[in-house]
Amino acid sequence: MVQQTSDYVLQSQVTLLSYFSTIYDCLLQEKGDGKAMFSIQQVALYAKNLLDNVAKEGVSKELHAAKLRCILDTVNSRLFEEEASRVILSPVFLTHIQYHLMQRQELKLCAEVLGDILTSLQKLQKESSNSEVQQVVQTLLDNLLQTLLTINRHGDLTGMFVACLINTLKVMKEEHFTNLLNSFPDRKPLKEFITRIFMVFKELVKKDVFPQDWMVMRMATNDVILSAIQYFSQILTSHFLRGDSFDTQLWSSFFNLSVSFLTQPSLQLETFSEVKRNKIRDQYGDMRVLMGHEIESMWQNLGDHKINFLHLIGPFLEVTLVPETELRRTTIPFFFDMMHCEERVKGNFKQVESDVIDKLDLLVGTKNKGDEEYRTLFKTILSEKVQHQHWKEHGLAFIHIVARLLETLLDYRDVMMKDDEKFKQMSCTMNILKFYKDELKKEEMYKRYIYKLHDLHVPDKNYTEAAFTLKTLADSLQWSPRPLQADEMFPKQTEWQRKEALYNKIIDLLDRGKTWEHGIPLCKELAVQYETKAFDYAKLSAILKYQAQFYDHILTIPRMDTDFYRVSFYGLNFPMFLRNKALVMRARVYERGDSIRQMIQSEFPAAQVWTEHHPPSDDILQSNVQYIEIRIVNPIPEEPELFRDQTVSEDILKYYETNDVKRFYFDRPFHRGVKDPNNEIKTLWLDRTTLTISTSIPGILRWFEVTNQEKMEVSPLRHALETMQKKNKELRSLIASYASEPGKSINPLSMMLNGVIDAAVNGGIPKYQEAFFVPEYIAANPKDATFISRLKMFILEQVDILGKGLHVHGDLAPADVKPLQGKLEEQYIKLRNGISDQGSPIASHRISTGGKPITPISIPTNIPPPSPFTPPEDTTTFKISLQEPLEPSRRPVSTISTGSCDSNNSSSSGVGTIPEVDEDDPDDVITDISSVPKIPSRSLTRMVTDPTLSTSAPQLSRVGRSASIDITMRRSADDAPQVPPRPSRPASLDPKFASPSFRENLMQSRPAPDLPKKERQKRSNSVSPSRLQTQDRAPPLPPKPKMNGGAYTRQSVHGYPVTPSQRPTSKPLPPTPDSPVRRPTTPSKAPTTPSKAPPSS
Repeated sequence: MVQQTSDYVLQSQVTLLSYFSTIYDCLLQEKGDGKAMFSIQQVALYAKNLLDNVAKEGVSKELHAAKLRCILDTVNSRLFEEEASRVILSPVFLTHIQYHLMQRQELKLCAEVLGDILTSLQKLQKESSNSEVQQVVQTLLDNLLQTLLTINRHGDLTGMFVACLINTLKVMKEEHFTNLLNSFPDRKPLKEFITRIFMVFKELVKKDVFPQDWMVMRMATNDVILSAIQYFSQILTSHFLRGDSFDTQLWSSFFNLSVSFLTQPSLQLETFSEVKRNKIRDQYGDMRVLMGHEIESMWQNLGDHKINFLHLIGPFLEVTLVPETELRRTTIPFFFDMMHCEERVKGNFKQVESDVIDKLDLLVGTKNKGDEEYRTLFKTILSEKVQHQHWKEHGLAFIHIVARLLETLLDYRDVMMKDDEKFKQMSCTMNILKFYKDELKKEEMYKRYIYKLHDLHVPDKNYTEAAFTLKTLADSLQWSPRPLQADEMFPKQTEWQRKEALYNKIIDLLDRGKTWEHGIPLCKELAVQYETKAFDYAKLSAILKYQAQFYDHILTIPRMDTDFYRVSFYGLNFPMFLRNKALVMRARVYERGDSIRQMIQSEFPAAQVWTEHHPPSDDILQSNVQYIEIRIVNPIPEEPELFRDQTVSEDILKYYETNDVKRFYFDRPFHRGVKDPNNEIKTLWLDRTTLTISTSIPGILRWFEVTNQEKMEVSPLRHALETMQKKNKELRSLIASYASEPGKSINPLSMMLNGVIDAAVNGGIPKYQEAFFVPEYIAANPKDATFISRLKMFILEQVDILGKGLHVHGDLAPADVKPLQGKLEEQYIKLRNGISDQGSPIASHRISTGGKPITPISIPTNIPPPSPFTPPEDTTTFKISLQEPLEPSRRPVSTISTGSCDSNNSSSSGVGTIPEVDEDDPDDVITDISSVPKIPSRSLTRMVTDPTLSTSAPQLSRVGRSASIDITMRRSADDAPQVPPRPSRPASLDPKFASPSFRENLMQSRPAPDLPKKERQKRSNSVSPSRLQTQDRAPPLPPKPKMNGGAYTRQSVHGYPVTPSQRPTSKPLPPTPDSPVRRPTTPSKAPTTPSKAPPSS
């Protein structure tokens, strides 16, 4: 009946099996004579026969479940406790479990039954025989492994079967392992069995089978697996090592399993508390060290077969990075063995080099493994190993590179853990980029860090730097259809598509960063591809519109200049990428030195500010300290090749004053010789330092390392030249700006004019005259004659520019600024008087005409100013000696103004501001960045384009075009006086002409300053234009026409027509030598000759 499979008997069979175990106690109950009704062996045989006769095939799951529950009840009954009955029942139970495991039926019940069997054997370990354990091993061990490899590893069954496997291995002894191995008829099934058990073990140590807080279960499992691996490793040595029996795949499986076991999180004791760590060590020891010794033993057994395991560099590196010193000392020599094997077979160890570098980047930089101790051990152990090899030199070079890479990656890892340290993060990422690109030539890793640097820039709003970062990657691509794999930023696509996508992203970033000059070439390159290769006119139209927009932005959108700072890091306590290095950093808009210092000190709290006036000594540089020094520096603009010998607009050139530069300078003022307390200019020298950085700014960072540093000394005369030239450029640029924007605030112009005129009157220009124009100085310094002439030219030029600036200021000044205008006019007259007084050293500077008449040159008013980068062709006059350059870099036509730090103050005149210098210390330098003045403008020398200005100051001219443009105030055609054309160069400074005196050349018709203002105006009005024709200077500004009862009314403002309702009124300027005033007579009357102005008192 039990063997039948009919449905009508199924329920009876299920009922029988469900309750059969309840009769065991009754059958074994003793009678009155002390004897049981049935012996335990008989009851066991009844149970065995019942289970053996239950049908296995073609029956329902209900019957299988009932059978297994019957076995489970029997295991937990008295029958299984007695060895006599257990010997009978155990093989039957194991056979049924094996069947259901193979059929994948009722797995949960099978796991429960097997678990109870193993628990009973473990409890009865002393009483049970080795044969019972051997039956379990022989019957179910392989089935357990196969079941674990096939079931869902995330289900509840996994934990139950893992427990069964662990218990099975735990009750096994050495003889059980030996018998198991001997049971395999040949090597093939043995290899398959070992492969399966290695796979299961690897899954167990890599997957979280048990919850995190089940530490006891995890450690017990690891202890059993370690013991089992030690047994199975002997099989590899005995069966799969010698001769043809060597199996690379099986040995690789062993090493991979060992690495996975050793690096699993459950064994990383340093992550536990001290109490927990000590408890684990006391009970199990450090299983990582035990496994490390096992790996070392098996590695040494390989002998010449080691060459077959170079692919294990990554796993072995992971082992050596475990923070356990003994383990590291044991496993680091593996890499020497690999180098030695590859060198012996191939003549080099390039594979070892490449794999070590690749894996270290992943393990240290990404997975946060390794520390300084590992770097030291790696370098020390391997260096000792290669000392006696013929490839010692190559080996040591490789070890040194790896040590440097480790140091770089460790710095990067430490820095990236802190989100608020952007400076260090970007600097360290850049350091890795350079290392991979320049030294290791690792393109893939270089690309990986390019994306990381880009991701750092964008949140920090460094859009220009982010664009340059991606451009380094785009430059390495070609316009080709070669397929590329997907990466961190782009999907799988062709090289053409990847470069196009990069260009579009770069152009967008450049637009957001207002660096349109660098976006235009990319737009052009894309336009060529769309027009001639892809024939995509829609994209061509879009990119051309974008390009046109960039051109428009350059001319219309203002961009603020920024400051530059040299930041030096002294001491060994800084990261490697900053240690004893200097950077030039570009500040953000409106960012000043204090902000830079606070930012640096926030990332290096232990750093102190270096306050000495000299660089630190070598003792400090090589000590474990941190000092920072921050100093403002000035950029030295480079001449764009495109603009050479071209006429270029001011708006276009302005960008290059502070962009695309890689050379900078700063000055330290000091006095040489005995300082004159009444005129310190005589002994004021500059100690100038010129810095060259590795890459032009802007680039992929806002700062770059200083690669070269040069020093030179600037004499007082040259310092004066630079100061005057700089201030003249600033004045010219500011006044010209009111031509295009007459409606903007007059305050900047008021402040500039007030500062320059006041400083010039109160000591600037007279100090220069006293210092350099005296006969004693000229006689003692004959080589400075050219420079003295140049300085005179700049002084005259400044006086002229100030006059035109007052003219513009008077036209635009509102009513509340009129008092200031009057004050400025009075001071301006004093300034002219100081220059033109008889006996002034500059008055002796005469220009001879050689008896030849002056031939004026008519200069058209519609020619744009020449490029400031273009050198003059006329170099016969006021040419500075090339053997003694005025500037730290070659600057044709417009040399770079390089004054001292104090001379950069926008309120100074540039004609006599003396930096504060420590009298007792000739090496005085400015170290407090908070006191370093702001450099207001770094304008290149440009000619004034303001149509209202007509300069008579000396200007460098070119053959075929003018270096300055004379555009006079417009007047009505009926009352315009006949003024002779303006000469190409101010005659007062041309060596071909001469005049009686400097006073007559410069200040003729000047009223006496001690007369009342009305009287001076009256005398000035008597000046005749006919007399001006005899004066060798530029034509003056024409007077304003009289309208509405004698009020002057402008017909235009800076070249733009003015309607009557818009015409501003202002009182006229005091007469100047260049600005004759019309007499209030009718045009038909001949002009009268003015009387000569009385001499000044």
